[in-house]
Amino acid sequence: MTTPIPPYRLLALDLDGTVLHEDLTVSAEVRSAIADAAASRAAGVVVTLATGRAFDPILGLAQELHITAPLICFQGGLVQHPASREVLLQEYVPPPVAAEAVHFARQKSLKLYLYVDHQVVTEKLCNSGDFYRRWFGQPTYQARDILSIAVSQPVFKFLLVVDPPGAQCVTLKWRDRFQPALQIVRSHAMFVEGGPPDATKGNALAWLARYLGVTQQEVAEYTQGPLATMTTTGLCCNGPVWASPWAMPLTIYRLLPMQAEYTQPAPSIHDDGAAFAIRHFILGADTAHAWCS
Repeated sequence: MTTPIPPYRLLALDLDGTVLHEDLTVSAEVRSAIADAAASRAAGVVVTLATGRAFDPILGLAQELHITAPLICFQGGLVQHPASREVLLQEYVPPPVAAEAVHFARQKSLKLYLYVDHQVVTEKLCNSGDFYRRWFGQPTYQARDILSIAVSQPVFKFLLVVDPPGAQCVTLKWRDRFQPALQIVRSHAMFVEGGPPDATKGNALAWLARYLGVTQQEVAEYTQGPLATMTTTGLCCNGPVWASPWAMPLTIYRLLPMQAEYTQPAPSIHDDGAAFAIRHFILGADTAHAWCS
């Protein structure tokens, strides 16, 4: 017996390792599926982006994909409207905690980057310009004293660039040191991020759903990371956050109204997993049989 798929009215799409390929492009099939979902707004479907990236770097992509809903940035620390640029929700790292993070990174000889006011600052530029353009998407500068910046300017988040084999150990140590004063997440094989204590994609998505008059059960999220941060959604299409996420299959979880009602494998990003999830679960197309057969 087939479980009926409920209507979803809000679709939140992550970027890295989910919608974006390794070369930061979106496939034609995924673009088409997103466009079809966005075109369904007349039927009550709203599409947004939910990412750890800053607002400015993803605005162009949102416009290309004809996404007009408020965008979730900085792992949930910012919700901003792409047309009016109105800030609807904004969280900052508390200055004393940001300063402590700078001290701790120095003690551990870790490369720390602060996201402040449309730019990224660090004490030493250790990577190429291409690296910063690809992963940060904002002007990245070397500053003589980022400690003074941490206490004098609003910090959206900070990011640690680490060697992948030791990234999980770094994540656990920073959680032990800073949670609950900060949200510490491993967002990529080589990235560990720290953000405001209440800034999660799940919290921001729940806020946006209320803002749009959408129930939690009507929210679908296509993302990567631990399910613990995603239990505010009715459906979660979840990919791995670490090694080779682009080639790994996705798992689809029906989270509400019953936790983990069922799970289902889905294609990887290489196989246009986002298009599969959108067409089957948002638009109701019968693509599951084609994938599973």
